[in-house]
Amino acid sequence: MKYTTIPGLNKKVSKIVMGLSNDIMNNGYDNDDNLTFAFNNGINTFDCARVYGNGKSEESFGRWLVRQRRDQIVVVTKCCHPNIFGFSRVNKKSAIKDIEASLRALKTSYVDVLLLHRDNKKVPVSTIVDFMNDIIKLGYTKTIGVSNWSIERIKEANEYAKENNLVPFTVSSPNYCLARLVNFVFPGEASYISSNESEEYNYYKENDIRVLAYSALGNGFLSGKYKAAEIEDGTKLPKLTKALFYSKDNIERLRRAEEVAKEVNSSVSIVSLAYLLNQELEVCPIISATSYKHIGENLGALDLNIKDKLDYLDLKDLKEEKTKEEEPEKQEPKEEETSEV
Repeated sequence: MKYTTIPGLNKKVSKIVMGLSNDIMNNGYDNDDNLTFAFNNGINTFDCARVYGNGKSEESFGRWLVRQRRDQIVVVTKCCHPNIFGFSRVNKKSAIKDIEASLRALKTSYVDVLLLHRDNKKVPVSTIVDFMNDIIKLGYTKTIGVSNWSIERIKEANEYAKENNLVPFTVSSPNYCLARLVNFVFPGEASYISSNESEEYNYYKENDIRVLAYSALGNGFLSGKYKAAEIEDGTKLPKLTKALFYSKDNIERLRRAEEVAKEVNSSVSIVSLAYLLNQELEVCPIISATSYKHIGENLGALDLNIKDKLDYLDLKDLKEEKTKEEEPEKQEPKEEETSEV
């Protein structure tokens, strides 16, 4: 396993994070064998949320966590998800209610990272930063961050924190994978990294904000289960995956991932995770595998060097061609006509 750090957290953080939103745990069943397998293979960071399974995922994880050395594990959870009617809950009362419920379910006195699951742009960042710092003072979390927040709001929040000697957001969890998000069909707004030339990418890199990338395999689009040649019309994709990631460009990205996988004797899922792990930006992809086989396979991405393939996977050659086609043709200047008087 390879590790990184989170500013403000005195623990190593595994470069691959185990996501806990899955059918097993969201239904309240134990997933101990897979959690233990992941941990024994170096994954020490686990990503959950109060909303996953309406708390059942945290309860399942808590039954496993209580039997482990708590100081060796990084627990990430999220608060303030919109309610079932889609209404925002970004306020201090909801944040404290959620984190206290999470701590009871997780059977721990603190989490290592607490993320706001969504933003509400009607609430001033000063109010949000203040109550998240209050939660730190209560001892409920070591560090704070956000999920699905825009760069503009993170900048504003961290500037306020700096000016007022408060703890800033040091973690962000946007959508980031080889496939590009087409539609966000969940309550609230999404945030995503569109390329390694985007404002988001550069801001996170320049400000040492750790990125926990959700949907690292495109909700299964990049799992290797689907072949580019077989899903060109989208009919064989699950409804949610199609809504989130189906596009002509993403089909081409999948085709290229298949090509690279064959070239390096690997798989599409490993190439897709390696795409994130080979970036200059410090990215920790979140995986939601629920079998030894898939967890073990995903770990192979840590040692796959495909830096020379990133531009190709990113379709940069096609973008350059398109730009050239859109450029107006240069014409030779015409000689000025003169008229006799």
